[in-house]
Amino acid sequence: MKLAHVAVAQQSGDTQRALQLLRELAEASSEDAQIHVQVLLGDVQYESGNLALAKQHYRRAMQKAPHCSTRVYLRLAACFMASGDASFAADVCSACLDSCSRAPAAVPGGAAAAAAAAVELHFAEAAAVDVGGCCATTWLGLGVAHLRLGEHRSAELALSEANLCDPEHPGVWGYLSLLSLLQGREADADQALTQAQRHGLASSALLVELADAYQQRGHFSTAAALLGKAVAAQDSVQVRVKLAAVLLAGCDHQGCQQQLAAAAELPATEAEQQVLMSVLQKLQVAWPHL
Repeated sequence: MKLAHVAVAQQSGDTQRALQLLRELAEASSEDAQIHVQVLLGDVQYESGNLALAKQHYRRAMQKAPHCSTRVYLRLAACFMASGDASFAADVCSACLDSCSRAPAAVPGGAAAAAAAAVELHFAEAAAVDVGGCCATTWLGLGVAHLRLGEHRSAELALSEANLCDPEHPGVWGYLSLLSLLQGREADADQALTQAQRHGLASSALLVELADAYQQRGHFSTAAALLGKAVAAQDSVQVRVKLAAVLLAGCDHQGCQQQLAAAAELPATEAEQQVLMSVLQKLQVAWPHL
């Protein structure tokens, strides 16, 4: 009954009430039940954006039950990634894969859990496919962690495994494209990007990161196209101004002006307004009759 009250509190946005109920439940629960309560405490903190506290609860649960669900592993990895601990995130993803291979039956949730984890990790928005207990999202998480650490060979191996698990996962193709760019393999990057877009890449963060990488290599039209998709996926001042800067670098002054005008209509922080004004000043120099 108390778990039902926890669910109601979560749905109504009463985080403190949900946490209070779960703490009371933890005190009265058996050792086995406390594992589930720790996971639920982690879930409430995670969904409230308190990733440091979520991390603590997930780690406690995993210390008591190493074969937790794939979702718990991936949420813990996401917490580490958010705090900049890519090495720990990689370790968690590796442990998840090891757990899957040793005890697939102990990793509940199947494709549904993997699909949810794909969103939670921000590695991709598409659903992962569960293959033999080890989903594409787990390999993707491992690949991204190695990528952040600059371990490109390990990243490529993990992303290749993710691609084998789910050849239609847009996030996997997107990170393969990014990795290829970082390694100077532009032809491979273009091919992977084509596949990512074919399968519906819609992660604004990944689209922006790809755009930055293409812009650094002087491919302004590709960068602009990617930023346009990022704006369509999640409009923001930051992305609009980035797009304006890329269009300015490609001498598309009118397009730059249009993006700055659109950005000016959106809510912005003081820092974002300063960046917007900086690009506008550059446009005024490059296009005096503005």
